[in-house]
Amino acid sequence: MIGAITRSRFKGGAVYVWKPGSTEKERFSESSRENQTNVSNFAIAVRPWMKKGFNFKLVSADDRTWEPDTCSRVWRPADGAKVWVISDLVELYDTRPVIPDKSIEPTYAPQPAKQSSTRPTWSNSPKASS
Repeated sequence: MIGAITRSRFKGGAVYVWKPGSTEKERFSESSRENQTNVSNFAIAVRPWMKKGFNFKLVSADDRTWEPDTCSRVWRPADGAKVWVISDLVELYDTRPVIPDKSIEPTYAPQPAKQSSTRPTWSNSPKASS
């Protein structure tokens, strides 16, 4: 099982799975969606060619949007039966990752009081001779 945190781009989409260096590939459609938590779940039936590991990435429902190649992930048996991903990030997680709230609250720090300048004034002009 792959749990993917994705707001909307890959909602209703699929996981594209392949074995590098071979013609083996398969697509697994979203098996469930939790809209309130932005989680898409994908039940992956591990085929014999997948047992030692496979690569995967998310694909949109309309098949037009794929995660970039830099997000191609590798699953290995040591990763366990359930892994978590965040769309457009390559990392795999063994537990659901916590996504920080992206809202920004501006904080204004008080400006320090202006201090009078006591810097000397320099002049490069030569002194007048008397």
